[in-house]
Amino acid sequence: DIIHSDDTHAYFITTLNDKKGLIAPDKTEVLPLAYDDISALRVYNRFRERIPIRFQATLNGKTGIIDSIGGIILPFEFDYIKMNYEDNLEATKGDETGVYDFYGKVLVEPRRGALRAYPNNVFVNNYKGVYAFVDSTNEYLDTFRYDYLSQLSSNFFETKKHNLYGMRDSLGQNLFEPKYSKIKDYNGVFGAA
Repeated sequence: DIIHSDDTHAYFITTLNDKKGLIAPDKTEVLPLAYDDISALRVYNRFRERIPIRFQATLNGKTGIIDSIGGIILPFEFDYIKMNYEDNLEATKGDETGVYDFYGKVLVEPRRGALRAYPNNVFVNNYKGVYAFVDSTNEYLDTFRYDYLSQLSSNFFETKKHNLYGMRDSLGQNLFEPKYSKIKDYNGVFGAA
């Protein structure tokens, strides 16, 4: 496989006996033929600005992130890593998920349950079906926990508790507690009943 890092250079993923390696554009070996899987993360951020190339690789069933010369950004200890639309890395190990920037700096310390990033460094923690909002310091934005939540638009979340609905904004601020039987989108204008 050829992975293009720009218009004139290419990285090559090599395969032999079901093991993969990575060769740089100058033909030097970045990763030896020892990996279960290797793939490139995108090279442009959400603003279409070029970002340093990173590779996600799996070794002995554990996933990590490396840079273009084989330097370890995130160690090979995670069960799953994905890049979110905020250009951060959500890494899961066991029942804990943490959020890291593109250089491996911890943005949200690993915590039990799944974390999902939203704009403005707001994160939703889902642990055993209970949802809560946390910020980048890993602190809960409030004490309220939800049975369910969904993103209605880029700016609003619908929250649910005991079959009643409420709303929060994309900063994680509470607009109103769950006390309505439904919330309806009227072409971008939300109403509660």
